[in-house]
Amino acid sequence: ATDFQSLTHPDDLGADLELAGQLLRGRLDTYQLEKRYFHKAGHVVHVLLAVSLVRGPEGGPGYFVCQIQDITERKRAEGELRESRSQLALALDAAHAGVWSLDLGTGTFASSGRARELHGRPADAPMGHAEALRCVDPDDRPRVEAALRRTLEAGARYQVEYRVAGHDRWLAAFADVQPGPGGPRLVGLVQDVTDRRRAERALRESEERYRVLFEYSSDAHLIFDEADGILDCNRAAVEMDATARRRGHHRFDWAHRRFDGEVFPCEVTLTPVTLGGRTVLLVVWHDLTARKQAEDALRASEERFQAFMDNAPFAAWMVDEDTRGVYASRGFGRLTGLPPAALLGRTSADLFPPAIAAHHRANNTRVLATGEPLEDEEGFVRPDGSAGVALVVKFPVGAAPGRLVGGVAIDVTERKRAEAALRASEERYRTVVQALAEGVVVQDRAGAVVACNDRAPAILGLTADQLKGLT
Repeated sequence: ATDFQSLTHPDDLGADLELAGQLLRGRLDTYQLEKRYFHKAGHVVHVLLAVSLVRGPEGGPGYFVCQIQDITERKRAEGELRESRSQLALALDAAHAGVWSLDLGTGTFASSGRARELHGRPADAPMGHAEALRCVDPDDRPRVEAALRRTLEAGARYQVEYRVAGHDRWLAAFADVQPGPGGPRLVGLVQDVTDRRRAERALRESEERYRVLFEYSSDAHLIFDEADGILDCNRAAVEMDATARRRGHHRFDWAHRRFDGEVFPCEVTLTPVTLGGRTVLLVVWHDLTARKQAEDALRASEERFQAFMDNAPFAAWMVDEDTRGVYASRGFGRLTGLPPAALLGRTSADLFPPAIAAHHRANNTRVLATGEPLEDEEGFVRPDGSAGVALVVKFPVGAAPGRLVGGVAIDVTERKRAEAALRASEERYRTVVQALAEGVVVQDRAGAVVACNDRAPAILGLTADQLKGLT
């Protein structure tokens, strides 16, 4: 490269040249611009460019003073924040869940928009702890309050399922006591388990319908003066000046106060420059408020994500392109009986029987190849050594190359066993009823026929469809 223009990313060159032109024409005294440069090694470097024009004795352009600050790490942090938020939203969406917290000292209740929607309220409507309790079906409210008392008195994990008042919806709430800035607080999630409850109810009702047919049952400081500049300073300030002169520049973070009294974080850069035959310090102040806010938001997002994963009622994990584990939640340990660290650097073939591991790898490979999420039932080994079945959602995380596969899983072993048992029971009663020589019909409260064996319509010379619905 022979000049800065050839080092500049083509998409950023126009804006830079336009601002430089305005500076030369006297329309601007200085300007700042975020732009990209090409590093000698070939990768892109994000910078914050600050440019001033020093004019000669007659007012003509003399030379530019440019300050280039590497902000690549800030850009990376902002990207990680967006990715972390995306992963959290994807995991919450896959689990049909929302997050909530209760400050045990102040009683302050906070919840996500999804959590409020699950309770039958608008996502943007405020909802305190009292309002959340009023959203619980009155018949379930004592059970919810008793579960909360057990958690507060004994430190037990908060875990309860309840119905939403005025809605045909079941929710499951889980939480643990976590340390907070102002004292302990409950941090957890609420998950829509209506489909599971409906499936259980449908299976019970199916069994009950056929059972009825047989049984009839259911540091530094400076003092400035506007006229005279620095009036006094401490040793640390002197050392900063000396460091800048010795090294050629000195950069440090500092807390500044605006004219309105607001204190804000600032990065100060001291650079010795020659001006009018004298060596003076060029001082550049860069407001770090946005970067600090981004860093704080990233930390808070990571803490929320970790609290969510630690308290989630499902297992969660991520594997790399070689299907080796890079992350496992506490729920993974509860599901398999293995410590979460057991997955790190290992594949399913290291942990599970060959047939189960092959199924896991096939699904991982499919997600990596298609870039699309999938839902399937996968086998695993339960903590007691028995074979289990999990409902699994797998999805891509990030872009190729380096793409990961994320997964969440819920143990449905008992549900599968219950379904099989109910189907077997239903088949036994169906066989007995169909073998009867007499016709058998079942009527609802209005007297309409809703079910019958084969003999009943034959006696009346009707088909089963013609018999059903008759009163």
